[in-house]
Amino acid sequence: MHSQKWAWAACTALTLVACGTDGSGVATAIVDQGVIDEPADVGKADYRDLVFDEVRLPTTAAGSTTTRRLIVSADDYRGVFGLEPHGLDFGREWLVYYSAGDQPSDGFAAEVRGIRLSNDWLSLKVTTALVSPGTNCRSGPTRSRPQVLVKLAKPLVPTGIVSWLRADGARACADTPPPPPPPPPPAGVVCGSAVCQPGSYCSTFAGTQCLPYRTCALSGVSCGAAAHCVDAVAACWREPCPPTAPTCEPYRCPASGAIRCTDHVLVTDATACQGPYHDWIVASCAAVTFTYGH
Repeated sequence: MHSQKWAWAACTALTLVACGTDGSGVATAIVDQGVIDEPADVGKADYRDLVFDEVRLPTTAAGSTTTRRLIVSADDYRGVFGLEPHGLDFGREWLVYYSAGDQPSDGFAAEVRGIRLSNDWLSLKVTTALVSPGTNCRSGPTRSRPQVLVKLAKPLVPTGIVSWLRADGARACADTPPPPPPPPPPAGVVCGSAVCQPGSYCSTFAGTQCLPYRTCALSGVSCGAAAHCVDAVAACWREPCPPTAPTCEPYRCPASGAIRCTDHVLVTDATACQGPYHDWIVASCAAVTFTYGH
């Protein structure tokens, strides 16, 4: 009872960063000693490293200005975030919150680099870092608010002093930004400053230009009942010329025997089991029969 009264007296007598009950009815008073740049002897032997884990930040308007807080009670949590601390047990765990405030671009990050406890259990040292984009780092123009929240086990003997070490720095990026990826190759055939699309070819006979040429699909060639149209490779006597030309080729009887139309056997460019070629075979090729069905 006396220790509890002493703790509340300390809460009213000192300038504190944290003061509240952890759920056990015992007040925890934390004196904030402010921020200094990280000294060279930060790892000296009279302090030991504590384990901590990053936890999800609540969605609030907190952290618009630089903020460093050791959160040791539900009252602290409400004071920082304006929310109830659901799922947190301050009798067993504490939180460290660091916000670097609003920054001019999205290339900044807030980090908690380390938390150390003195061997006499009297003080904590928390190292934070604002990592800014380096000279060659890419970042967008959107303003950002880098912040981080971490959780650590509550010390067995609650400490009374916290000090903050600042280890800000710039992120190292490549000396030369990577080049943009090459553009995809153009569809069709490159012809001078143009690209010839399907159905046209590159002519250099009277200046470099794309010229259309006839195909079976586009020319409307009629070959009659005993032939069909194919895009045959053109035989060029002088360059340039179209790569193919529509040509009527006569139908030919397939090998003697039965054609199983369930297999969809292809003869030349036509399907023997259907269409004009099928009708011509039936009328003209007595040695060829068809079987249908499964």
